[in-house]
Amino acid sequence: MKKLLLLAAFAAAGCATTSTSTPVEGPRDEPADDLPPEASATEVLYRGRVIDVGPHVASYPYRSFRPIPELNVLLYMHEGEQRTLRAVPLDGSQALAAGAAVSDVDWNTRNIDGFEPVVERNAVLFAGDEDNAEAYDLYELSLTDHSIRKLTDVPYVYGWGVDHARSRIGYVARYPIEGTETYRSCFETIPYAGGEPTQVVCDTPELPFTWTGVHWSRDDRFVFLRTKADNDRMRQNLVRVDLTADAPALERLTPEGKRSVAGTTEHLLDDEHFVYVTDESGFLNAWRGRIDTGELLGALTERTEAFNHIEVLKTDDTPWLLGVIRRPTESEIVLMDANGAVQSTQIIGANLYPLEDSGSHSWFYATSRQRKLEILRLELDGEGGFVVRSFLKLPPSLAGKLEQCDVEAVQIPTFDTDPATGEPRLLHAYYSKPKIAPDGPKMAAITAFYGGGNYWDTRSQILCEAGISSLSPAVRGSSGFGREFFALNDGDLGGDEIVDLHHAAQWLVERGYEPANIGAVGGSHGGYATMRALTFPPETNGRNSAFDWGWGVSFFGFSDIKTFWEDCNIPDWVLLEAGDPATEPEKIRDRSPLHHVDKLTAPLLLLHGENDQRVPVRESRQFFEACQAAGKPCVYEEFAGQGHGLKGLANQVRVYRTWLAFLEEHRAP
Repeated sequence: MKKLLLLAAFAAAGCATTSTSTPVEGPRDEPADDLPPEASATEVLYRGRVIDVGPHVASYPYRSFRPIPELNVLLYMHEGEQRTLRAVPLDGSQALAAGAAVSDVDWNTRNIDGFEPVVERNAVLFAGDEDNAEAYDLYELSLTDHSIRKLTDVPYVYGWGVDHARSRIGYVARYPIEGTETYRSCFETIPYAGGEPTQVVCDTPELPFTWTGVHWSRDDRFVFLRTKADNDRMRQNLVRVDLTADAPALERLTPEGKRSVAGTTEHLLDDEHFVYVTDESGFLNAWRGRIDTGELLGALTERTEAFNHIEVLKTDDTPWLLGVIRRPTESEIVLMDANGAVQSTQIIGANLYPLEDSGSHSWFYATSRQRKLEILRLELDGEGGFVVRSFLKLPPSLAGKLEQCDVEAVQIPTFDTDPATGEPRLLHAYYSKPKIAPDGPKMAAITAFYGGGNYWDTRSQILCEAGISSLSPAVRGSSGFGREFFALNDGDLGGDEIVDLHHAAQWLVERGYEPANIGAVGGSHGGYATMRALTFPPETNGRNSAFDWGWGVSFFGFSDIKTFWEDCNIPDWVLLEAGDPATEPEKIRDRSPLHHVDKLTAPLLLLHGENDQRVPVRESRQFFEACQAAGKPCVYEEFAGQGHGLKGLANQVRVYRTWLAFLEEHRAP
């Protein structure tokens, strides 16, 4: 969903930058020695074209990189017949193709996230599950004998962290309250070596826990956590727990106010001060706070465009603030001193996502719409400057084969006025056209939600190879444009965000696309938005807005907001985005595609993982059944053993064979 999900785009994404032209320092970028299965097993036929999904998904089979400097290893996933976790030395002395497997698990069958080193046991801690169902617990994986030890046994871990003494692991565990759509969550600890848990403090109705980091003071007396206020995700708060108190309690440090982000950096500024990050000004900025009193001492940064990442690095004993600002077409790295004064900056022609911050170094995953893969390594020079070097990137020969689109950043006018400019609101979007134009009518897919990001999009490249264009707009509610734009669809799920899609579709019509050849495509929130777009009541919000869609593809979307609220593991997201099903039943029903199946005229493809707990599979099943009963054009594919995302080469080939066969059957002549 908008406020918490990053879809699988980044798992298959790559990157490019305009950083320095220094030599590659990391594992060399030669092609893998185990190529994907023979082409016939991964080919898809569409309108006279042969599209080989294999090179897009598995020709460079390395992804999900995580540097672990304490163990001098780079962990990464290798995508072959199975998804294998491998490791190479972080010093770049070994190529990825020669990396050794460090577990015997096929990670297509389970989730894994958030590594922390256990140096004395040559192991890593991680959060994960055992069946792709997002029932997250904590585990320890030995890099020596590949054994996996389960450390917790709770319904769901919200967040976790290790104390500085390496004696305790702290985590927030979420427990459903039987008979309700709510949870009670508690901060608990277990011994670092494993053992019985200790429940320290539980949340309150006024300050319920949410997804959070667990960050400790240097003396391990305090932990800093994040809560909401009265279950409102737009009223996030930083809280502190004194672990030495007779009865530890949640101490709220932030005043009442609107903020969608509230937390501390992973590393402290010094022994007396922490860095607090919040977007209460409308954009993410950093503040200084006192550890002993919890007092917030004032802003360190006062940007009027959002930092996407702020962390503390150090050279010797000197602390520095490192910030990253992601813009629609570039990122800016900003190095500041401990008081927030800018020391140096650098523009990178890509979006940057942090992988690891350690000492005087940072690693970033860089990605853009133009090229697939690069990892950057940043090193401070101790004098207020830094150097960014390419650590790992895609072989140029392979990159050329995968680049099937000509990509353009565009702006699309929508229906309302931007209060910041007084002019018609413009939606940022990326428009991807096939390098080889189709012989027949032009086809286009519009991202229904999570659009506008400057990341490599494997889906768009495969569609371009098939002769299908893509338009990826950042409709209202998208991140990266400030808190106000981010919140424009709060309480209006399936409302004006869909009207934005209508304007994006009309933008394509003005460029020669027939409505019958324009489809909506999305996953999760975007899957809902696809179903909603194809069943949209024009009178919604009094806009009298409509578009005659040609087709749609929904990946693991929800069709009935009420049943989704009852069954999902994020009911508070529903309250924020849609409203309260208990008190606004008519609105919730009206915003649910399931109750407007009669309006469906365009063919719709539904795809869903059997084990999905974020959006339970019932949501696609019930919509398909309703379509069958009403005689509506709908196709449904369910993926056994998969959760909120479809992993593995075989599943990806199945997706595109199903998708393109669906278009072949239902497309306009």
